[in-house]
Amino acid sequence: MKLKDLHTRLEKLRQSAAAYDAERKKSTVLLFDDQLFNASSRFLSPCVHEAKDNLRQLSSPSISLTKAQYLADRLVAQLEALERALAPFAQSNPNAQESQDLHSQLRQHKEWEARLCALVRHKESLLGSGGNKDELEQEWQVAEQRLQRCRAALLNIEHQINESEKFL
Repeated sequence: MKLKDLHTRLEKLRQSAAAYDAERKKSTVLLFDDQLFNASSRFLSPCVHEAKDNLRQLSSPSISLTKAQYLADRLVAQLEALERALAPFAQSNPNAQESQDLHSQLRQHKEWEARLCALVRHKESLLGSGGNKDELEQEWQVAEQRLQRCRAALLNIEHQINESEKFL
């Protein structure tokens, strides 16, 4: 996912969160576990702001790899939690849940695709460095096949999304 897409997604969440918070003015119920957000989780707006801060930090050119991985994982978890919290409020369309599920599957498969690409590159580098060529080549082929299946599933999910959005 591109940074621009994340900013757009967060902006939509910010707008929905403001409307959601306006309806829950006097609520004392916590929406999220305090491990997920440092901000008060009685309202969504501070949580969206925190997610935006994490994206800003993640965009910093001086961030370490370890911190970037931590922030990326945290940001994904925060975005998913915010979207889950807003789903009943934001969507009144009966097809909306199916669409949200498909988009969630799409995000998950894109994450898996990125990890599998890294695994394939790693196996390729091991193949080039020597060692047990037969075993390494078999591991590379298995990783490559998994990546191809993941990409096929991605195409299928994208097709399903396109089909379902024709009727919205």
